[in-house]
Amino acid sequence: MKHFLCVFSVGTMLAILACSEDSNSSSSSSGTSGQSSGTSGTSGTSGTSGTSGTSGTSGTSGTSGTSGSSGETPPASTKEVDVTLNAACPAFTPCGGNPSGTYDYSGGCAGDVFAQAKQACAGLDTSAAKATVTGSIYFLPNAALQRDITVKISGSVKFPAACAQGQCALVQQGLQTAFPGATCTAAGAACTCTVSKTEKNTAATTFTVAGDTVTTGDGETYTICEQGSTLKYKGKSAGSEEGNWELTKR
Repeated sequence: MKHFLCVFSVGTMLAILACSEDSNSSSSSSGTSGQSSGTSGTSGTSGTSGTSGTSGTSGTSGTSGTSGSSGETPPASTKEVDVTLNAACPAFTPCGGNPSGTYDYSGGCAGDVFAQAKQACAGLDTSAAKATVTGSIYFLPNAALQRDITVKISGSVKFPAACAQGQCALVQQGLQTAFPGATCTAAGAACTCTVSKTEKNTAATTFTVAGDTVTTGDGETYTICEQGSTLKYKGKSAGSEEGNWELTKR
């Protein structure tokens, strides 16, 4: 379910930019997330156990094979849902459940992802930055788990003079490692930057449920609470998705 790691790397990247020129660590963090999802798709043993003695290419197509086990999955939700980026998330109380079927995103909180950046640059203004999530998670027969999710980050961040130090071009260069189209405008020694990025994640893995914990084939664990048609989850293991998330069963 790891799909929002890119947002958290933004906060780290801004902190780095506020202190130095090195912004490579956040990019690689985001890339790791993508690789993790990709691995899960290939790792499905069902692809390997496919009747043919075909090589790894057949295993890669195991993602569609997984979906085929229950027929075609319905299209993902196209409703954009706002995600909280600049405030702490409410407390999460797990209650267990047995998710099955298609669940569309209906709410999300990533927490104050800019907290580290604000510690490095006390005057950093991120109030105009926003994120949305669109898509669905499919809990399918045969313990198959699929995702079709789109994350958008857009808006602006303002670096005060104390952090930008008149180096707006340098700030823009650093931001462009994560946001290729980022543009920054100087206002004296301060700097305002406009960012925009869209990332899509379609991946497949497996899952098991034990009490209030979902464990994926990626080795991640999440605590869940399913009440009626609402499913809420929160990352539990190190490296799993942060924040609280809410989905509605279709």
